[in-house]
Amino acid sequence: MKKEYCLFLPFTLIFCLFSQYGSAQSPEPAKTDTAAGSPQRKNEKEAYFRGGEKAWIQFLSENLDIKKIRKKAPEGTYTAIIQFIIQPDGSVAEVEPLTSIGYGLEEEAIRVIKLSPPWVPAVQEGKKVTVYRKQPVTVQVSKK
Repeated sequence: MKKEYCLFLPFTLIFCLFSQYGSAQSPEPAKTDTAAGSPQRKNEKEAYFRGGEKAWIQFLSENLDIKKIRKKAPEGTYTAIIQFIIQPDGSVAEVEPLTSIGYGLEEEAIRVIKLSPPWVPAVQEGKKVTVYRKQPVTVQVSKK
């Protein structure tokens, strides 16, 4: 009997915020590390999936087709990192892999993230801003 497991790790540690403020000569977005304990300012909020992290993980779990990956991958544990942008309107854009594990893992994770309903956008200095997110997707394939 074949068993399949899919694990989702917490959200990324680094968030890059784009603001309408700053020098036109500096295209580099501001970086914050909110997951590492840096305090958030009064008028700043991270983007989040409606319902929170548990709802996001449930969304990923319900929509990811593990069978596609299991057919191609040998026994083992595989982690793909997918980067995407959450726009000021909450929409998901520019979904791309940062890894190349193969076996269809990145393609499937991208497909599912693109299905995401709108998020609650990030806020910086009281304004909705664009943010990068990184989502690890870990799949454990066991063929017993």
